[in-house]
Amino acid sequence: MNLFDNVDDNEWDIAGQAVTAIGTPPSLFTAAIRAIRNAPTILQGADEEALQKFSVSAALFPVKVSPTLKTSLYFALEELYPEKLDETTPLTPQRLLNCFSPSEIAAIMSLTLLTRSVKAKCPQEEWSKIESKMMEHLSWGAALGAAIPSAGVGNGMLIAGMRYISLAIMLALDPRRFKELRRSMEKKKDLFLLHEELRLFRCSHLHIASSLVSALGYGVGPRLAFGMQDPPDADNLRSAIQEAQEEIDAWRVSMLMTEAVHAQNPLPPFVAARQSSVFSEGKLKALLQRERESIHPHQWLFRLKRDLPIHIMQQLDIKPDADDEHRKDAPASA
Repeated sequence: MNLFDNVDDNEWDIAGQAVTAIGTPPSLFTAAIRAIRNAPTILQGADEEALQKFSVSAALFPVKVSPTLKTSLYFALEELYPEKLDETTPLTPQRLLNCFSPSEIAAIMSLTLLTRSVKAKCPQEEWSKIESKMMEHLSWGAALGAAIPSAGVGNGMLIAGMRYISLAIMLALDPRRFKELRRSMEKKKDLFLLHEELRLFRCSHLHIASSLVSALGYGVGPRLAFGMQDPPDADNLRSAIQEAQEEIDAWRVSMLMTEAVHAQNPLPPFVAARQSSVFSEGKLKALLQRERESIHPHQWLFRLKRDLPIHIMQQLDIKPDADDEHRKDAPASA
């Protein structure tokens, strides 16, 4: 029986089963992500330099053995911080990781591994529609995350990308229902239609995203921001929720503001009531105007090993495929 047909399960049960059915990355990678996210707790009182060193150390071996992660990190650096790329030569996995904050490292690893896994299970025609929207959403998530001090670029990208990965999980597990959902979204010109998701799948992509970040070791902040309602074990998390309320609100503001700005809709009440603590109205308008003039879809998550210049492959110890060995080197933007 299709898991979305099980009337005995609630939204959270179905979302958890969907994540289990699709699978999470191998423990080598999830352990590194979990360590990075938990570093402030593991190293209580540590300064930013110590947290950075710990995070790079945690990620280094998984990155060294994964050409896919090295590829994503290189193209993310090229798009997000091109000035650092010029300063970091020759490139090594460790130097590449040192160009990013801990939250950015965790986000790039999480999004890359999940995207590759889920994409392989999706019908290509439907996936291509998700990918184009995801590129745009990632760019707004990064831009707004950078402007929200308590969020940051890494968390902004993570919360934006996870929404589309969760939609893709729905596609992978039930293409017929997803096609109906996608047609409804196109007809109404909406990025997301939670009521239609609940009708068709008996859970929303936000339930799935919340279950995903929990499986990857993220804390209550992103988990509750995605869920938008308390999960079944919320009573056991009360003290953690109270301690993390500011973080939870920051994640929710980032998520909802990214959606509103991407769709060019008014800010929802939750965001409007809290944005004044982050932006003055004039500052927000100036930010949006500036970003709309310069924003470009983020492609780093979808670039492949074959897109790398040969000399970068050599510096990062990535073995070329047979076809790569015969092509000429090219600029990084090729």
